[in-house]
Amino acid sequence: MGKYGKCQNAGVYHNNGYQPDPQLSHLDFEPEDTVYYTGYSKNKHKSDIPHNAKGTVVEKDNTNKLKRTSRSVICVDFGDYGIRLVHKNLLQFCDDEHRCIEESLNSYKSQEGFQSYRNDNRGNGIPKDVFESGRKITKKQLDIENTQKNRELHKEFREWRKDFLNKKKEALELEIAEKVNDPEYKKERGELKKAEEILKELTEKYNAVNEPITRLNFIESHNDKNYTSDQLQSMYNVQKEQDKRRIKMLKQNMLNINNYLKDRSKDIHKLTSASESLARDFFRNECASKTDYLNMLHREWNERPITSIEPSREYVVTPPVESDMDEEKLYKVKLLQWGLYPQDVDQFNEPQDFYKILITGLLNKDH
Repeated sequence: MGKYGKCQNAGVYHNNGYQPDPQLSHLDFEPEDTVYYTGYSKNKHKSDIPHNAKGTVVEKDNTNKLKRTSRSVICVDFGDYGIRLVHKNLLQFCDDEHRCIEESLNSYKSQEGFQSYRNDNRGNGIPKDVFESGRKITKKQLDIENTQKNRELHKEFREWRKDFLNKKKEALELEIAEKVNDPEYKKERGELKKAEEILKELTEKYNAVNEPITRLNFIESHNDKNYTSDQLQSMYNVQKEQDKRRIKMLKQNMLNINNYLKDRSKDIHKLTSASESLARDFFRNECASKTDYLNMLHREWNERPITSIEPSREYVVTPPVESDMDEEKLYKVKLLQWGLYPQDVDQFNEPQDFYKILITGLLNKDH
């Protein structure tokens, strides 16, 4: 197929290994030259030309403008198959196959490479210290040895990390036990429970169902000939108001205790979830990222360097250098910094002149 299609016939075995010259021009085809047709029926010629048909190049007749063809199309006389117009990429000279074979034999072999002579100098990929030691070993064998060493080192590190994480878990459980058994924590929980019982008792006394019974019990307990019914009712109302205020105080006290216990319980819950984690991330309360975790492991294992974000040098800021210019020159520099042009700076010999002209200009502008 030549160049048609998706280069499906461009392999080394296509057309017996023949590779056409990519620099071949239409000017190389002169009349009376013998050529062979290398195309197939799929090249879409109207009349079939058999593969490897022999022909002679003839001159094209371009006198008729309507029958002119492109310069890449060559006119060939194939004898019994007639005179045909064929693209130059589908034509082969008689000596092209011999030329292709000679170029293939004289070309460099790809497996050797142009710089293969450097392999002896660089030790075939072996490290410099091993190569200079004179040890006879191939790169593959050296890679296998390094892989085995790394496996042993990784195995040792995994065993150490397992013990290290177990110690972290024990430390977490100990910290949880200390927080739960804290005397202050226990005291607050006891006070909360006691306040809940008292609040429940007072609330049940003055609900819609039990309040008549409470009032009757109070009157009967204080029923004395010295008190009238109105006085007893007033005494009951005073007692009720006191209990109501006590209920409010208990609720506020319980709210404060709950906030304290909530914070403590939140810390305990975090530690508990970390200690019970299936991922064994017992370092959750110490490391905020993967980098912190790896640095912690390297620091504890003491086998690898720890990356530091601190600057490698100490920077000292020297005190500001005082200017050695006189007052007049320093004044002109300030005028330049203020925004005046250099030709305007020379007008003002003293600061008073500058401010005087500036104020005069502003006054004239206003008027």
